[in-house]
Amino acid sequence: MLRDIEGAGRLGSTVRAEISQKLEAYGLRHLPADLPQYQEQEVVVYLASGPIAAVVNAVLNPSRSTAKVLRQLADNNAQETLDKIRQLVGPPTE
Repeated sequence: MLRDIEGAGRLGSTVRAEISQKLEAYGLRHLPADLPQYQEQEVVVYLASGPIAAVVNAVLNPSRSTAKVLRQLADNNAQETLDKIRQLVGPPTE
């Protein structure tokens, strides 16, 4: 649990801010951007410099350049799906 990072019993706003800062110091980010106050609520932690960060940034900060990231992701997934289908079905017959 992220709460254990701080050794805190409760997730007050100060504790949540300190947890965010510690994660950031290790090159990590999280979603939601504001950590929830209840420990039962889930949080996604990801590398700030990794491919997930690029996708998160593209979604949260739409622009022409970030749209390119999303298009590339969609294109890569489409190509992977086609490759898997080709492996299952085999080469085209004439």
